[in-house]
Amino acid sequence: MNHFQRVLAATTPPGFAYKTEHSRQRIPQFVEHLGPDALILNLGSGRTAFGRRVLNLDIRPFSHVDVVGVGERLPVQDASLDAVITQGVLEHVPDLPATLAEIDRVLRPGGLVYHEAPFIQGFHASPNDFRRFTAVGMAELTPGYQVLERGVAVGPGSAMMWVASEYLALCCSLGNRTLLKVGRRAFPWLLSPLKLADAWLEGHPQADLIASAFYITARKPGA
Repeated sequence: MNHFQRVLAATTPPGFAYKTEHSRQRIPQFVEHLGPDALILNLGSGRTAFGRRVLNLDIRPFSHVDVVGVGERLPVQDASLDAVITQGVLEHVPDLPATLAEIDRVLRPGGLVYHEAPFIQGFHASPNDFRRFTAVGMAELTPGYQVLERGVAVGPGSAMMWVASEYLALCCSLGNRTLLKVGRRAFPWLLSPLKLADAWLEGHPQADLIASAFYITARKPGA
């Protein structure tokens, strides 16, 4: 490995998702709207945290994780939560129907869900990356629920940066794994300006055609 390759290997490439301030505030505002007494679960939290009222659950004990568990068997009582948040999680659960059923079980009548899931993104979080969701397909995450809001969470510029970076890394690798690794670190840096276009593309009326990710907020019936 030459000096350039060693430098790249030690450098963390930029993230593929560019979120506007409006997008970054969507979940904190969702939490704030629920009030100070709400009980909220951040399912598949990873290293994210949205305040003391939000219980963080993940399959690994990352920082901020309060409970280690899986979405298919939530260690939570029936109808005990006011809201459940998933952000970049549902593409990774092996059994999506079981996970959605568990979310429905733990939500009280009238409880809220916030789901954020990918549409045009490369394969990630190996080996468990099972599915993608169109704008229309997001509604299938909340069957029978009242949809309150939905739209683009991460725009087309981010999708373009991700796909173009992976494509160029493949083309330039010539089938060599080392070159592929170098390309997958180098091209995101070179193409990162593409994602900044989401500052205005996110609100485009046809952004859903090639958006990177979508979100949906919905209310469980029976309140």
